[in-house]
Amino acid sequence: MLGDLPKSANPEKQIPGLLQRFNNYLHWGKSKKAIECMEDMAALALSMAVREYRQMGKSLSPDDLSAVLQNNFKPHQNRGKILSRAADLTLTLQAAISLGQVDGLRSPEQKQQQADAWMELALSCTKVIISAETDEISPTHRVQDQRGPVLTMA
Repeated sequence: MLGDLPKSANPEKQIPGLLQRFNNYLHWGKSKKAIECMEDMAALALSMAVREYRQMGKSLSPDDLSAVLQNNFKPHQNRGKILSRAADLTLTLQAAISLGQVDGLRSPEQKQQQADAWMELALSCTKVIISAETDEISPTHRVQDQRGPVLTMA
């Protein structure tokens, strides 16, 4: 998912549209399409972080940042419904975009905050993807559990 980043001159302008499509697909019950939007959002947010790090003189590849995402993912903190996550994603996206709308040159600290904000968005998208995959798996496990051995009192 995150290894091949989409090429775009302005990925930050594509992300809000992807979030809107994600919400629309969720509304209409098209979860696979919604997750595809999340995957694209995560990849674009990661590409934005790569760009910010490159501008700070740090040579980090998408694979390096993917490893950072993996290290920062905490399964016990990935609870909640996907619908409630959409509002959180909107806030995370707005924070990342607003950090980039500073007039003039940005300080190294501002660049780091911007990179961190894009990484936070990529992590949030990844959490939604994992949560959706877990939700798809859970009903299957419940059915298998119900078919397990039946104990009776003889």
